[in-house]
Amino acid sequence: MQFKRELANKILAGEKTQTRRPVKVNEYQTTHDDLVEVRNGRLKWRVGKTYSVQPGRGKKGEGFMKLTSIRREKVESITEDDVMAEGLVSRDKFLEIWNGFYGDAYPECWVLEFELVEGEA
Repeated sequence: MQFKRELANKILAGEKTQTRRPVKVNEYQTTHDDLVEVRNGRLKWRVGKTYSVQPGRGKKGEGFMKLTSIRREKVESITEDDVMAEGLVSRDKFLEIWNGFYGDAYPECWVLEFELVEGEA
């Protein structure tokens, strides 16, 4: 899974245990709530699966994270506890970063919770 360098570093240091990704039109969560698929049936994320932590597009993974939960929520619903799990210091800072990436094009997000693990993706 790709992250900006500073966020990858926070994951590797154990300071970041959540990430949010925009919900796109053709994505849905299964009734078991343990995976997200797109309409053509391609799996996007699965709870229990291990993913490589990549500090940028095309970069070699530097560690591994195991997805522990997935949920869908409105971006503005982020709590202070979630902000800390994102590795940030304030809700305002999170919203500033999100809006810098996506503007208001994606009002809903996937909340991916994970833990740092040893192993391979």
